[in-house]
Amino acid sequence: MDIVVLSETKKKGHGSENLGQKSLRRCITSWEPVSPRLIKMNLSLHGKNITIIGVYAVNDDTLVKDKEEFFEQLSYEISKIGQSREIILTGDLNSRIGKKLHDKIVGQFREATLNDNGNRLINICDQNNLRILNGFFQHRDISTPGYNILEI
Repeated sequence: MDIVVLSETKKKGHGSENLGQKSLRRCITSWEPVSPRLIKMNLSLHGKNITIIGVYAVNDDTLVKDKEEFFEQLSYEISKIGQSREIILTGDLNSRIGKKLHDKIVGQFREATLNDNGNRLINICDQNNLRILNGFFQHRDISTPGYNILEI
């Protein structure tokens, strides 16, 4: 994988780990740890200016005050980028966005469940002209015969 955003890691003890060659390192123009839950990285890749925002969102059952603070900060960071760059928002958004036919933000290929974090994420996307792309494409059903599912 060329780009990975880790939203949560667990490592016993102390230390570091070398994850191999970082071939896209030369494309990174800047990065900023915005908060313990947000990190922002700017890249210049194939002539495009891209900003990746790595997210570890608050849980859906978090206090409303804390959720408002988190989603306001996320919205602010997205609005600072504006229309000058392509934006990739990735990580653990703790959001269930449902599914909709003929919608500009949410696609039809998702589960039907919608939660409060999902509503908040949809609103941010609507305000900033963004789409939640993983719902616009049919996903393979991994429970189909022929696939191995590891249960722990």
